[in-house]
Amino acid sequence: MTKNEIKKTILESVKKSFEDFQQNPFLFMYENDMQSHLFVLLRNSLMDEFIEVKNHNLPETFKMHIINTEYSNKIAISCLDKEQSLLMISEKKDRDISSFLWRLPIMVGIEVKLVPYDDFRKNLNVCIKDRDRLLFYHEEEEKKADEINWLQLTYLQNEAALRNFESKEHPLREIGPDFKLEFNSIYIIPAKGFVRQLL
Repeated sequence: MTKNEIKKTILESVKKSFEDFQQNPFLFMYENDMQSHLFVLLRNSLMDEFIEVKNHNLPETFKMHIINTEYSNKIAISCLDKEQSLLMISEKKDRDISSFLWRLPIMVGIEVKLVPYDDFRKNLNVCIKDRDRLLFYHEEEEKKADEINWLQLTYLQNEAALRNFESKEHPLREIGPDFKLEFNSIYIIPAKGFVRQLL
């Protein structure tokens, strides 16, 4: 797949996660459930997208999938930049694999939050904090990809919690059922009703 095809597939999988959540929000009891569900959707839709890694410390070439969870202990779900990763691997073929394999360039970073039904403490600040972490990750010298794409997704089991995410400084826009997802956006997904996008 080309980069654009991969990005389009990622957005389609994310949108599918919105639909699955709204159909049964209590199928996901914990944040890890929601993250795992999206991870599986992405892996299944990009099943054949691998990076081949050859290193002098290894007896043979092995495959690494471009979709990973908790990559480098920093990002909930990430899609590696295939072209830049292959270039970095070839440049560092004489170095110990542990010195670079967990620091490959990321093309798409996704942070996931699940707000339980009775939790009214979380607000828009958690989304903005996630966004800032994704942007900071890309600023680090060795982790730069050709392009930066990020998504912050917050799923609310109780749509009444939406009021905690409303802000004059950061207004939310309702998006209808035929909306087109965009990268570099924060999305709030209530159990019922329209998805919101931070403007």
